Amino acid sequence: MKSYSNLNFHLTQRPFAFSHLISGAVANALVTAAAGSHDSHRQLLIRSGPRFKSNVCAGGQRPTIRLLFFRIFLLLILISLCGTLLVLIAATLSGILVVRILLSLEIRPLLTLAVMHVASAATLTNYSTTQLAGSSYTNYNIAQFDSSLGELTGVEVAITTSTLEGSVVLHSSGFAGPPNYSSGLDVQEANSGLGYSLDTGTISNVNYTPSFAQFNGLKTITIAAGQNFSLSPEFISSSYFGAYESVGGTGSVTFQIKNTQTITGPGIASADTSSAGANSQVAVTYTYTPAPEPSTALLGGLGLLGLVRRRR
Repeated sequence: MKSYSNLNFHLTQRPFAFSHLISGAVANALVTAAAGSHDSHRQLLIRSGPRFKSNVCAGGQRPTIRLLFFRIFLLLILISLCGTLLVLIAATLSGILVVRILLSLEIRPLLTLAVMHVASAATLTNYSTTQLAGSSYTNYNIAQFDSSLGELTGVEVAITTSTLEGSVVLHSSGFAGPPNYSSGLDVQEANSGLGYSLDTGTISNVNYTPSFAQFNGLKTITIAAGQNFSLSPEFISSSYFGAYESVGGTGSVTFQIKNTQTITGPGIASADTSSAGANSQVAVTYTYTPAPEPSTALLGGLGLLGLVRRRR
């Protein structure tokens, strides 16, 4: 077998289209390789010009229609590959651009920190039972904060309800006119160490029924409904937080309330106020930072890591 030594491409001064040159070169190489195994004396000459001609030196045969279609087929494959490559490059660049935009916005770290921020402020309010406070102090017990829920950051003590109710029996030493009736409320901590200052409230003119001009002897009056004491909430200093919390919240804090009646007037010798009192309730509101769950802690760590990496 002899290898071909003469493979010449002749171009006229007015060359054919660039696509024809590429397909002709590829087809020429394939035909040459195929011809080498069958005929060692055949040489292939391809001329490209305004009038396409191709002669085989050995046999003087023109290229067949099959060879022409083969060249066209190769050209279509080349165009298809170039188009596919351009599409892949465009898609890759678009994907990179989108990823860079998302990273620049720091979406995941910001969402993580937002979740942590929402969970950073929680409140829990515990209430005492509602009971009547009379002329002597009555205890109101409120459950402590469960320290396993998180870190205690605020304590607020408030009298949620304190409504004057009941009746009073008046005693006169002769004819007596309508009394001047006022009622007071005192609130204090049962034991020192809660950081709560004595708080007081007053209803200056107590409404009652029936109305009258005067009486002699005994007179029972009934306190009108809907008369409430108004006391402002009190915020506890953080130095006393330890008294308001325990593991599991099993303990309690105790406050005391006393309600006094003051009745004066001409001819009024005394008054029995044992049936009068202030129906009251105490509430303690705990503000705390929740202890993060394992999954929340992991999410927060990833968010902080994302911010650190972005800043670097």
